[in-house]
Amino acid sequence: MDTKQLIAAVRKACDEATNWAVTGWEMRWGMNQVPVNTLAEAKAKPATFVNRQEALAYWSDIEEMGAECAACGTKALAALEKGDLGAAANAVYFAKFTEKKFNKQTPTWGSLSDTLHGLL
Repeated sequence: MDTKQLIAAVRKACDEATNWAVTGWEMRWGMNQVPVNTLAEAKAKPATFVNRQEALAYWSDIEEMGAECAACGTKALAALEKGDLGAAANAVYFAKFTEKKFNKQTPTWGSLSDTLHGLL
């Protein structure tokens, strides 16, 4: 993978991470397993929804983690533009580590981290 491809992959991962709370994924809450799959859905739930606060907290955390990962991606982009593959790999690894806290498969940052570390 050349530098241009790496930069494109990091930008794509940054976009995905920034939008995790917007695009969401299936999450169910409470005994009735009520789906609340995005931050917008959590905000739209009435105050009487028993698990509203938990859903809001979860999706707010996801939004924050996505922003943290995107910030790491921005650092990786700057490093790639300077030709510092090691710094880029470290920044992307931190994003992978952050993503792993809520998704062990790390679909956004995992393979990119593996690719960068494989190039070192």
